[in-house]
Amino acid sequence: MKLSEVASAEKIHQYLMAQTEEPRSLSEMVNSLLCIEHCRKKVALPRSQNSALITDYNSATGKCISLRENNKILYENIDALKKDITQLHRDVNQQQYWVHDYKNRLTVKTLECDSVKAELELLTRKYKQNELNKKMKVVQM
Repeated sequence: MKLSEVASAEKIHQYLMAQTEEPRSLSEMVNSLLCIEHCRKKVALPRSQNSALITDYNSATGKCISLRENNKILYENIDALKKDITQLHRDVNQQQYWVHDYKNRLTVKTLECDSVKAELELLTRKYKQNELNKKMKVVQM
């Protein structure tokens, strides 16, 4: 057996033993299987990049969850404001109806008042005419 075959057999043996031992971290398993320092250095950069990406992903996921919760709160506020606006529209329409009704009643009362004034003037003239007629009759007698 050659030296490389012995090393390979030993690595395979280590791998099989690792499967029967208590679970270790993935990085420990990879390091134990990588026999050359050059291979370990090659794996180190992608591993650190992967670790940074996982950290960024977890951070982005947390922020996304926070934004969803904030969105939910904002949409609830928007719905509440829409309901308030709808109620305010109803109130304004009711007030406009009351104002219009008040103006109509005021117009009717004004017309009635004008009618009463005209009738009063007519009656006043008739009264004065009757008073004059009475005085004339008294003077003629």
